[in-house]
Amino acid sequence: MKDAILKRLSVLAKRMVHPLRRRFYLVDYVKPGEGIVRSSVNYLPENIVGRSTAIRNVRVLAPEQRIHIGSPREDAFVPVGKLYREGSFVRPSILVCDVPDARLHVGSGMVCTRDWEVMTDIERRLGGFPKFHKRKPRQVKRLAGTYSTILGWSADNVSHWMMDCLPRIHSLAQVEPKAQVKLLMPESLSAFHRESLNCILPPNFVIEHWPDDTWLQLENFLWPSMVSGRWNFFLPPEYYEAVRSPILSRFGISPHRNKTARIYISRRRAGSRRVLNEDEVCRFLEPFGFESVDLENLSFRQQVELFSKADIIIGPHGAGLVWMLFAGEFRVVELHPTQTPRNHYHTLARGLGQEYHFLLHGGGENDDFIVNMQELEHVLRHKLRLKHGV
Repeated sequence: MKDAILKRLSVLAKRMVHPLRRRFYLVDYVKPGEGIVRSSVNYLPENIVGRSTAIRNVRVLAPEQRIHIGSPREDAFVPVGKLYREGSFVRPSILVCDVPDARLHVGSGMVCTRDWEVMTDIERRLGGFPKFHKRKPRQVKRLAGTYSTILGWSADNVSHWMMDCLPRIHSLAQVEPKAQVKLLMPESLSAFHRESLNCILPPNFVIEHWPDDTWLQLENFLWPSMVSGRWNFFLPPEYYEAVRSPILSRFGISPHRNKTARIYISRRRAGSRRVLNEDEVCRFLEPFGFESVDLENLSFRQQVELFSKADIIIGPHGAGLVWMLFAGEFRVVELHPTQTPRNHYHTLARGLGQEYHFLLHGGGENDDFIVNMQELEHVLRHKLRLKHGV
């Protein structure tokens, strides 16, 4: 007890010497099994929150579940992937809870309780992203009513927006099928983000845009947990459908189109994971009926239309592969620059019931790389069973 008192006095003394340290820093992650919130740190040992008193009415939409994605003996990707090398993972519960008097940083989607505990649900989901390392604001604008947001981890990335953010709409719609819910989104939201969000927005939802660096204090906030996991796009089937069906319907696209398109996704304009011998790859693929596509040149609707008729997609690991969501039954070949690939699109293919193949190379996970042409030919001829002109 005496040691604890002396430690407290020491901390208080430091604050008197350093008055700029009086503001709290917000913690940016929570470990599994420790609850869905964690306290802020005030230069004292962390107070780990197992069950916060600042949240209520937790609605579990799907319980925690162990998901089998493949046998290490039968699925060649499982033992080499960065995660899930045993062939399964535990998907946390999917839930929505009320956070009375919540604080929201609009631009990042970071939500705090009234006690400035950060809402999160998977270890280090927010870790490593500087925009989440915020201090308590001096000014917070207060709003009455019921609000939510779907913004979160790496939302500026197309694939994370499609697989991490948009599925949260389905969770919110299940708990609030009729009452008006206001979604708070940043003014900087791109045209693609706005269009895709408007496609799947339920009729009782409205969107309010605020400046990115605004902090809001909300009378009641509906906090939907993430549906996906770390480096993982394996979702329950109804969540895929909740994103895919309204978008296809909005654009008048049948989900049962003839699958005739063979697509190579170029990353020549990207900042990483570019194929250095891409011209050679495209020349090789052309007799097999492949078309090279720069997705940057296509609108959101054009990309959905193109991939809805895809038979085979080949491309480097990257956000362009998320359009697998609209391809239905098809085959994909993912080109990885490294020997320890990330699991995003393998898990997406498994969740969608699609045929997945891959090639590994010897660099870092974000390096530019040269595709091994012999290995690519082996995949096309012996695994996809393709022939020239067929």
